[in-house]
Amino acid sequence: MTIVEASTTRRRMLAGSSALGLAAALPFGRARAQDTTVRWWAAQASPEQVAAYELQIGAFEAAHPGVKVVFEKTSDEGYAPQLAAAFASGELPDIVTHLPSFAVSNYWRNGLLEPFNEVIEAIGPEKFYPGQNRIYEIDKGQYAGTGIGNAAANMLWVRTDLMEQAGIADIPVTWDELRAACQAMQGGGVYGAPLPFARNGMTSLTIIGFIHLAGGQVFSPDLEVALESDETLNALEFYKSMRELCPPGATGYSWGESLGAFVSGASATAIYAGRVLQNVVTQNPAIADAITCATYPRVSTDVEPWTFNGFPSVFIPKDAPNKAEAKLFAAFLFEP
Repeated sequence: MTIVEASTTRRRMLAGSSALGLAAALPFGRARAQDTTVRWWAAQASPEQVAAYELQIGAFEAAHPGVKVVFEKTSDEGYAPQLAAAFASGELPDIVTHLPSFAVSNYWRNGLLEPFNEVIEAIGPEKFYPGQNRIYEIDKGQYAGTGIGNAAANMLWVRTDLMEQAGIADIPVTWDELRAACQAMQGGGVYGAPLPFARNGMTSLTIIGFIHLAGGQVFSPDLEVALESDETLNALEFYKSMRELCPPGATGYSWGESLGAFVSGASATAIYAGRVLQNVVTQNPAIADAITCATYPRVSTDVEPWTFNGFPSVFIPKDAPNKAEAKLFAAFLFEP
């Protein structure tokens, strides 16, 4: 879809002025004056995010007459086949954002991405946390992309009002406490947890998290596969035991369905990042004062709490038709 440019605001005018100075200093220069359309794919497109994208696109277009940015939504589960088709056909987007870092690595290994070094230099390497871009340095000295966001994606969210009704005093810390709490809160159309049981990315990442929460590892320090362990078995057994506490539709759940179950009030707990807050306030404000979060429970208190970051990323396909403009826009996305 095309995002319609919103009316000019003082903030946008200031951002546009800043962009003029940025463009002059970029190694790939100003966007050319002729009409150019930059296609932007993103796997994150909630209404609040789209509103922010509108501001960014409007400011960028104001600073670069003749250059338009068209936003096209993909998804966490849909990007792989969509990009496969795009790479095969040559009908590529110019810039892609909010895909996980491991996807960026895979595309780079297959020779499909443009080096991102110029964009990182334009943004300013000193503006990144130390070591932040190492995961994108698949080949020494070459960066496949960079991170465009971060979030602890496996926080435990819980309904405190349902806890009180069930006589639960404390937020669960261990798996046994979590299962007991979910059992106590389940009933009357409310399920204990919205864990995913589909064959998709959310299920994979959630189970990887449970392996760590059991004290295990997916890889050894020598990067050998370390899945054959008691910790992995414990994680899978516990995950299986939670199925009866999840909605029937959990066999098809991905991020959106899991989040929606909690926000709608159909689940007493959730596993998600901070978007829960915004969605509850806008979609179900009646429970806004009765939710809180904590690190997700682990097998026992002998195991440290553990969270993971999906490292939403930004990259540019190697054969994108408008790479200079895409690099300019990519750097602009990091402007305050």
